[in-house]
Amino acid sequence: MALIRIWNRAWANGVTVEAQVGNGPTGSNMPIGQTRIAHGGSWDIVAANSNVNYRRDLDPDRPNGQFGDWIDVPNYGRDVDIDV
Repeated sequence: MALIRIWNRAWANGVTVEAQVGNGPTGSNMPIGQTRIAHGGSWDIVAANSNVNYRRDLDPDRPNGQFGDWIDVPNYGRDVDIDV
């Protein structure tokens, strides 16, 4: 089991992030949800035995519901910090 912590250290107005559990960023894995991460904040996701995939607003300063590509975060059983 691992803790995947997604940080927003870049976007002053916050950033919307969508995440899912599964091996490979296909967009067809089990959804975890979607959240808006404030500047300096994080979203902690507990991953049992699968990878975590996430994507963020294409333009966090002007969110319009469009997201970038899925990014795969391998789960090697240890905690990981990710910056969006």
